[in-house]
Amino acid sequence: MKYLLLIIFLIGCLANAHAEDVSLKDLFQQALQLNELIKVSESQTQEKAEKFRQTWGSLLPTLGMNLSLLDQDLPPGGRGSGTQGAFRNPRQTTWKFVLSQPLFRGGAEYFNWHVASKNEEAQVASYNSAQRDLYKQTALGFYSVLSKEKDLEIVSNLLDLIEKRVSYLKARAKTGQSKHTDVLLALSQEAVTRAQKKAAETDFKKARTDFTFLTGLTSEQKLKDNDRIPSIEDQDYYLDKVLERPDLSSLKLLWEASENAVAVTRSGHFPTADFNANYYLKRQGVMEGADWDFTLSFSLPIFQGGVVQSQLRESVYKKNQAALNYMYAKRKAENDIKNIYGVIRGLLDQVQSINEARVLVEKNYEQIRRDYQVGVANNLEVLQAMNTLIDTKRTYYRTLYDLKSRYYELIYYSGQGLSL
Repeated sequence: MKYLLLIIFLIGCLANAHAEDVSLKDLFQQALQLNELIKVSESQTQEKAEKFRQTWGSLLPTLGMNLSLLDQDLPPGGRGSGTQGAFRNPRQTTWKFVLSQPLFRGGAEYFNWHVASKNEEAQVASYNSAQRDLYKQTALGFYSVLSKEKDLEIVSNLLDLIEKRVSYLKARAKTGQSKHTDVLLALSQEAVTRAQKKAAETDFKKARTDFTFLTGLTSEQKLKDNDRIPSIEDQDYYLDKVLERPDLSSLKLLWEASENAVAVTRSGHFPTADFNANYYLKRQGVMEGADWDFTLSFSLPIFQGGVVQSQLRESVYKKNQAALNYMYAKRKAENDIKNIYGVIRGLLDQVQSINEARVLVEKNYEQIRRDYQVGVANNLEVLQAMNTLIDTKRTYYRTLYDLKSRYYELIYYSGQGLSL
C-alpha cells in the first residue's frame, strides 16, 4: 500500500513538472509568431517599402548598353560610294551607352515620391494596427478561457458538495433522522448539477480550442492571471489618446497620400522635359566617326480628349472619400471609448457589490448548515443556500473576467501601448 501511494505521489509530481504557467504576455508573443495575417501584413509593409524605393529610383538617371545589328538588301546599282555608300552599307553595327534623365514631369515625380512615402508610413501603421487587433483577440480569448475554467471549477465543487449531501442524507434516512423526500430532493439537485457540469465542460473545451487556434496553446500550458481588479482613469484621459491609434494614423496618412495623388494627376496638364545622351563604342553608317550625341526634348500637352481632366476629378473624389473614412473612424473610435468606459464603470460597481454579497452568502450558508444540525433549518433551506452561494460565486467570477476583458478593450480603443 505504501508503494502504491508513493507511485501515485510521483506521478502527480511528474504531471505538475510538465505543467507550464503562461501569462497573457507570453501567449500574445506566441500568437504573433503563429498568426498568418500578421505575417501577411508584415509582407505588405515590405512591399510598400519596395514601392517607395522604386519611386526614388525613377528620379535618378538610367544607364544602359545597346547593341544593334542591321542587315539589309541593297537596291539596284550596288553600294555606291561616299555618303550614298554609307547609307547603302548592307551591314551596319551600332554599339553604344545610353544615358536617360527625366528632367521635369509636371511635378509628378515630386508628388509621386510623397504618395509612396505616405503609403509606406500608412502600411507600417496598418501593421501595428494588425498587431493590436491580435492583442485584443488574445486578451478576450484569454479571459474567456479563464472564465469558463473557473465556472467549471465552481460547478464541480458544487457537485462534490451535493454528492456528500446525498450520502449524508441517505445515512440519516436509514436511522429515521431525515425524510426520504429530502434524499429525493438532493438527488434531483445532483442530476441538475451534473447537467450543468456537462454544459460547463463543453463551454470550456470550446473556448480553449478557439484560443489554441489563435495562440498555439498546448495542453501542458496553464493560464496564469492575478486577481487584481483593474483601475481606470477619467474618460477624457482615454479620449485624448485616441489619435495615437495606429489604424487612425494609417487612415490619416492615406488621406494625405490621396491629396498628393491629386497633384500627380494634375501634372498631366503640364509640360515634360527629358535629357538623353549616347556614347558610341562602334558606329557604322553615315555618322560613322561621331562618338556621341545628346537630345533635350520638351513636350506640351494641348488636347488629350478630356482624359486628364476626368482623371483629376476621379482623384479628387478619392481624396474626399479618404477624408470621410478618417473622420468617420475617428468619430466611431471616440464613441467606442465612451461606450466601453460606461460599461467598465458599471462592471466595477457590480464586482464590488457582488463580492460583498459573496461574503454574506458564504456566512449565510455556514449558518444554515449549523442550524440544520440542531433542527432549526430544513434540508430545502440548506440546498437553497448552497445554490445561492454557488450562483453568487459564478456571477462574481464571470463579472470579474468580463471586467478584465473590457479593460483591455478600452486599452485597445484608446490607442495605448500593449501593456500586458
